Amino acid sequence: MGVYNHLDGKDGLVAVIVSDGFERLRATTAGTLDSDARQRLRESGRRYRRFALENPTLYRLMFSEECNLGGDAGLAALGALTEIVRYAQAAGVVRDDDAFELTLAIWSCVHGAVSLELDGAAPIPVDRDAIFESVLDLIENGVTAR
Repeated sequence: MGVYNHLDGKDGLVAVIVSDGFERLRATTAGTLDSDARQRLRESGRRYRRFALENPTLYRLMFSEECNLGGDAGLAALGALTEIVRYAQAAGVVRDDDAFELTLAIWSCVHGAVSLELDGAAPIPVDRDAIFESVLDLIENGVTAR
């Protein structure tokens, strides 16, 4: 009860857990320091997936309707991904569109693929690693500077 009282009940406890989850996700994806911008972008996607697969309950909670994407911690996680996109833009690897909009498009693809994988949504047995690498290929081809 002490924790509940300190955090103003269940909602406060959930908010702290979700905020911590987004901080961990930010640190995981931002920890990609490869100097090759293309590899940095791909590795951030792989790390995003790994975080979700290692923490499926937390991941689902973080993106549940009642959590509103984790407030400031969620924005910081998204900001870390935007910085990776900007790094790739500066290297001439990613087209020079609005970095935040590109981040949202990339995140949508990665998040969708990971969510489908967590839900076991596949009509036939598939090599999930190969499918995810194909998703990263599609993203890379879609955002490549022309």
